[in-house]
Amino acid sequence: LLNKNVRDDSQDKELYLMMLYLAAKARCCMHTNWHSCHKDFEELGEEEAAILHSAQSILATPKNSWVYEWPNSQEANLLAANELYQQAFKLPILDKKYPSFKHLMKKNYAACIMSLGYTQLEICKEKVCKKEDFETIQPVWDNSLINCQKAIKVFEGVGDRNTAGHNCVNVAYLHVLAAASVYNQSTTSDLFPPAEKDHLAKVVEWYEKGLSRYEKSEKMDDYRETIYHNIRMHYQQMAQRYFTLPTGKITEQDLRCMKELLQKSLSYCFPDSQKKYLKKGQICAANNYLNLARVFDVEATLCTNPSRKKNLRQKMEENFQNSFNIYNQIHWRRSQMCCKFLWIDSLPNESESKMISPQVKKKLIRNIFLHLYDLHPVLVALKEGMCDPEDDTAVHSTDLSAVKQLLTTFNAACCSLLKNDMTNNSVKQLYQRSLRLTTLTELEDILLPLTSILADMKGLLTTDLVHH
Repeated sequence: LLNKNVRDDSQDKELYLMMLYLAAKARCCMHTNWHSCHKDFEELGEEEAAILHSAQSILATPKNSWVYEWPNSQEANLLAANELYQQAFKLPILDKKYPSFKHLMKKNYAACIMSLGYTQLEICKEKVCKKEDFETIQPVWDNSLINCQKAIKVFEGVGDRNTAGHNCVNVAYLHVLAAASVYNQSTTSDLFPPAEKDHLAKVVEWYEKGLSRYEKSEKMDDYRETIYHNIRMHYQQMAQRYFTLPTGKITEQDLRCMKELLQKSLSYCFPDSQKKYLKKGQICAANNYLNLARVFDVEATLCTNPSRKKNLRQKMEENFQNSFNIYNQIHWRRSQMCCKFLWIDSLPNESESKMISPQVKKKLIRNIFLHLYDLHPVLVALKEGMCDPEDDTAVHSTDLSAVKQLLTTFNAACCSLLKNDMTNNSVKQLYQRSLRLTTLTELEDILLPLTSILADMKGLLTTDLVHH
């Protein structure tokens, strides 16, 4: 075939096409095995180099020639592969090739530009981590976006919707990076700078486009679940930013936005009932319910309408209970305790209740005791080792820390009750037993006696001493 005397013009053109195609494929193979290929290239003997040089000389010299020099980056290597494919697609001889060959060539080209887009995405990610401003990042970001979107179109053209879906996810992540870069450099007082808002909206839009392309089969379940998780965490993290606002500066519009974001996050927590993916959804849902309860608490505090205030507090309690129940299902004991502590904090305190009767005060303290008694099974589970070490509540990093706060809260409630009723010997005895635990520093030493105290509190809650 290489002998000029025995080949015709069409063979020359076909050989040229195949050399371009194979050179492009070789570069893509180099990309997927970058480090080992570099080593092999360095060890290439003179004879092999001469053969490559002879083959390369048949072609027009491509950009970033790698016959004698290794490409200076993976991006440069893939840009050269992309250029080779572009040259190959322009050749008229391609129209005479079998449809199966053209289909395969398009698929390989799509894989090339997908790799190029993702490589550029990784460059963007590195720049964002270094806190570079978006103007600096944008040229490579734009190129990555173009290549990812081009890959989506080509993959759909060859009937590979699943891989097109993967590229939609890459586009979504590009917008995540852009939003982070804009936020890092923002000097505005806005909670969400306008440019960041635009990218955040695009994130969900492109995740949804990815979901719409994935086929409904078991092999794609992991990819779909990853998108569901990314979307629910996206909304949750947006809502979390509102919690950085000082309480006095939160507006009704802020509260509405927080509820809307948390409810959107919840809608992606349980897209199906598969046990394999259930826990991650439960964790996110429990955190969302807890945050919703906190929002309703603030809203109720600001509300002046008695009827609406009562309704808001009821919703707050429902969300606290939902959160507590889910934490229980996944054995997150520290988070269960934190949920109860926040719930107790939402109750009117003594400074707010100076004008109310002693009986109403006693009722408020009884409610605290009821919440603390709900933690008796939690302490039993801790004692028996029925807890998930992955519990990642930020408030208490250890079980000991959470149990210590439980002890402090119990002592404070006993002290408040005894201020109003020094004759309550049952509470006094529990208080004295509890005070002995405050100097202990080992969880194992506190758990058993504190569990016993909470168990004994059950009888107290049914008596007139606390009930009335």
